[in-house]
Amino acid sequence: MRCIPSRVVLRKRKFSVSWHKAKAKVSRVQGTIANLRNDMLQKAGTTIRQNHAVVVMEDLRITNMTASARGTLEAPGTNVRAKSGLNRVRWIGPDRLWRFAAG
Repeated sequence: MRCIPSRVVLRKRKFSVSWHKAKAKVSRVQGTIANLRNDMLQKAGTTIRQNHAVVVMEDLRITNMTASARGTLEAPGTNVRAKSGLNRVRWIGPDRLWRFAAG
C-alpha cells in the first residue's frame, strides 16, 4: 500500500530537504484535486445551462446551518448528527461556478 503524502510530511524533520520535497508533493496532489473538482463543477454547470431554460438556486444561510447544535446539559441540542454531517460538505464554490457557467 502506498503512503498518503500528507502523512509522509508528518514523519519528516521540519524544514529539512526531504520535508520540503514531501510538502511540494502534497501541494501538487491537492492542486490536482482542486482542478478536478473545479472542472467537474464547470462541466456540470454547462450541462445544466444547456439542458434547462430556468435554473433556481436557493440562498441558504450556511453559517446558521453549520453552527453548533450541541446545546448545553440543561437544554441539549436536537438533530446534532444531521447538523454535524452538514459541516463535512464543501459549501463554497459550486454556486459561484454554476453562476459563472450560466453566463
